[in-house]
Amino acid sequence: MTGIVTLDQQLDWSGNGRYDLDDPGDLQVMYQTVLNQAGTVGELARWLNEQVLRQIWHELWLPGRLRALWQARFPELSAPPTTMAG
Repeated sequence: MTGIVTLDQQLDWSGNGRYDLDDPGDLQVMYQTVLNQAGTVGELARWLNEQVLRQIWHELWLPGRLRALWQARFPELSAPPTTMAG
């Protein structure tokens, strides 16, 4: 995922729901926002990319209960992040 996205106001009510997906900080905040605010599976599917979510999961700041629920449903998210050999 690359480029600029603008989240629906119901997900990001800050008044500026624009995120540059090429910026790691913006990407992280956008995923945190969607995970915290999405009310339907459709919203999750619309805004989140499975591969990206797996890559940044351990960097996301999420409430403990939310993280636990996701990891219970998707145990692979609990695995330690992999590092690339150099």
